[in-house]
Amino acid sequence: MLSFPLLGRSRSFAVPAKVTLTCFFALVGLAVFVLGTALSPAQAQYPGGGYPGGGSGSGYPGGSSGGGYPGTTGTGHYDVSYSVTAGSGSTATYTTSGYPGSGASVSATDSKSCYTSYGSSPTTYHIAANSALTATFTWNNENNPANLPPSCTIINQGSSASWSAQAQGCVPTGDCDPGLPNPVYTSGYLSKSGTATLYTVKSGSGGLSSITLAPVTPTASSDGTSGSAGGSGANGTVNVSYTASATPVTISLAGTIKDSSGNLNILVGQGCTASLVGVPSNCTVSNYNWTIPGTTFQDWGPSSPLSPNASYFIGGPGPLTNPTAHWYWNDSKQAQETVTCTATVTPPAGQGTPFSITVTQKVTVQVPDWDAAGIGGYMQVNTSAPRYGGYSLWAGPVASTRAGLPGGMNWQAKVYTPTTPAFGTGTFELVQIVTPSDSYTTLTNPVQNHSDLLNGQTGLDVTYPYGVVWSEPAKLQDNDSPGLHLTGLGQSGNLTAASAVFQSSFVDYLMYQPPSSGNGVKWVPLAAFTWSTNGNATVPVSGNWADYVTQNFSDSAGTVTPSTNTPFSPWNTHPSWTNKDVSHSY
Repeated sequence: MLSFPLLGRSRSFAVPAKVTLTCFFALVGLAVFVLGTALSPAQAQYPGGGYPGGGSGSGYPGGSSGGGYPGTTGTGHYDVSYSVTAGSGSTATYTTSGYPGSGASVSATDSKSCYTSYGSSPTTYHIAANSALTATFTWNNENNPANLPPSCTIINQGSSASWSAQAQGCVPTGDCDPGLPNPVYTSGYLSKSGTATLYTVKSGSGGLSSITLAPVTPTASSDGTSGSAGGSGANGTVNVSYTASATPVTISLAGTIKDSSGNLNILVGQGCTASLVGVPSNCTVSNYNWTIPGTTFQDWGPSSPLSPNASYFIGGPGPLTNPTAHWYWNDSKQAQETVTCTATVTPPAGQGTPFSITVTQKVTVQVPDWDAAGIGGYMQVNTSAPRYGGYSLWAGPVASTRAGLPGGMNWQAKVYTPTTPAFGTGTFELVQIVTPSDSYTTLTNPVQNHSDLLNGQTGLDVTYPYGVVWSEPAKLQDNDSPGLHLTGLGQSGNLTAASAVFQSSFVDYLMYQPPSSGNGVKWVPLAAFTWSTNGNATVPVSGNWADYVTQNFSDSAGTVTPSTNTPFSPWNTHPSWTNKDVSHSY
C-alpha cells in the first residue's frame, strides 16, 4: 500500500550536664541514649567494630543494603541524635545495648547497700535514675533524592522503671515511674516495677525531615538505713530503660514501577492498587478515605453482561473507604498525580488515644505517543464496491491520484509506549462507531420509500474491534468503503433503486492496551477521528444505472470528508454504543 504522511502526534554513665550522641536509626529504628562525655561512633564500639552497615562492620550506617547492619531499607531512614539532661541526685549509669538501627535500647542501673557492723553506727544508701531524655530524628535519603521524607510517621515509645531491695533488720523504701502515660505497675515486698507504651503520630505536609520528641523521664529511686543492731542492713537496686521507634507510614501502589531515580510510574490502562504500609500490626486502622485524582475508571468492555449489543463503562476510582483501593488511570496527557489516604489509628488499650493520619504518594501517569491520520476518497456509483454485488452507491478510492489507498476512508497509525522506565510494548486497535442516515426509493409504481431502521442511532459498526489488533512496533493500516446497493433490492432481490442517499457519520477510536504490570490492564482511548459521507444519486430516465456511469462521472455522487490527509485528535473518553449496526436494515 502506498503510504501517506502521518500527522497529529500527541505527544546512646552518669553526667552532670547535657550531652549529645548521634547514631543511626533505620526505617523502624530504636532510640538509643548514652550518658557521659560525647562519644564518636567508632568509640561507641558497635558490634563488628567501627561504623555498622558497611558489609564487614565498617563504612557508613545504611549505606549498603545487605551489609552487616540490621535495619537498612533502601528507601531512606532516620538518623537520630539524643540529648540527655541529668536529673538532680541521679546516681545511675546509662548504657546502650543492641544495634541503634534495629532493636537498640537504653538502660540505667545502680545498686548500693547499707550495713551496721557490730559496735558501729547505722549507714545509709541513696540511689536514683531520673535523667530527662530527648530524641531528634533527621531523615537520611541514603544518597537517593527520590527517597523523600515521609509525610506521616508513627512514634512508638516504651519505658520501664523498677526498684527492689533485700533487707535484714531494716525496711528500705523506693518508688518508680516509667515517665509515660498509663503505666502498669506490679508491686511486691520491697519492690515495684512499672511499664508503659505510648503511640503517637507526627505529620507534615512537606515531609518530616526532622522530628523532635518531648523529653521523657523514667525514674526509679531507693533509700535505705541500716538498723542499730549489728548485722542489720539492706541492698537496693534501681533500673530504668527506654526505647523509641519511628515508623514512616507510606502508601504502596501496586502496579507501578520505579525509574532510575526511584520515582513511581504507571501507564494509562494499567491497574493500580493502593494500600497503607507501616502502621504497627497491634494498632487498628479504621475510617479509610482515599483520594484518587486524575481521570480514572474501573472497567470498560465492548459487550455488556446485560446487553450483548451494548458497550459498558464503569467510571471513577471505585470504593474509597476500604483498606485498599483499585483503579485504572486514563489521563489525556502525562501527569504527576498524588494519591492521598486519611484514616484513624487506634493503639492498643492504654497505649495512647486514637489519632488521625494523612498519607500521600506521588506517581507519574504516562501516556503513549502516537501518530495517526485518515484520508477519504469520494462517493461513486459503479460495480466495483467490495462486498457488494451489482451497482452501488459507495465510498471508494480516488484511483487516479491515490493508487494503493483502496478505501473510501484510509487510516494509518502507530503507537509508542514510553521507554523510560522500561514498561515493555503494548497493543492497539481501532473501534468504529457509526450513526447512519441512509435511504432509497424504488423503480416501482407506486414508488416505495425505504429508510435504514437504525437511522439516527449511534452503534458499533458491525464488529469489535474494527479490523485486527496490532502490536508495537507495527503500523496499523486499514480502510473502510461503506455504501448501499442500488440493484438486487428487496426480499426477492428484484427491485432497483430509483434514487439513494448515503449520509452517515463515523467516529474511529485509536485504542491502546498497555503491557501487563501484574495488576490488570484495560483498553483506553488515545485519539479519535471523525469522518462522514454525503452521497446521493438518481437513476437516469432510462432506469438503467449503467447509463449513470456513462452519462456522469462516476465520482459525481458526492463527497467523503475529510478528503485530505487529516490527523486524529487526542481523546480519552471511551467509546460507547447501545446497539450494533450489523447491516443496513430496511
